[in-house]
Amino acid sequence: MFISIIYAVTAFVWIVLGFVKRFTLIRKFGLGLSIFSVVKLFLLDLSDLTEGNRIVSYFALGISLIAISFVYQYFSKRLEIKGGIVDNE
Repeated sequence: MFISIIYAVTAFVWIVLGFVKRFTLIRKFGLGLSIFSVVKLFLLDLSDLTEGNRIVSYFALGISLIAISFVYQYFSKRLEIKGGIVDNE
């Protein structure tokens, strides 16, 4: 469970770093890592958790994914205003 949360937090850091450095590949890697953390949570982690830990896991991952979504939208709009995103793939 905690590994999935660590993946989501790491995805958040990669996305922010991708916006700061203006690299699309880094942002896409962060988004892929967040999707991986959700898939891992549903397929592997939930089978071994008690009901209370499942609830905590859902909320922790949900909050981190909402934070990722908020940051992504915020920085995306700021880059559009400043003159576009550089695609360095």
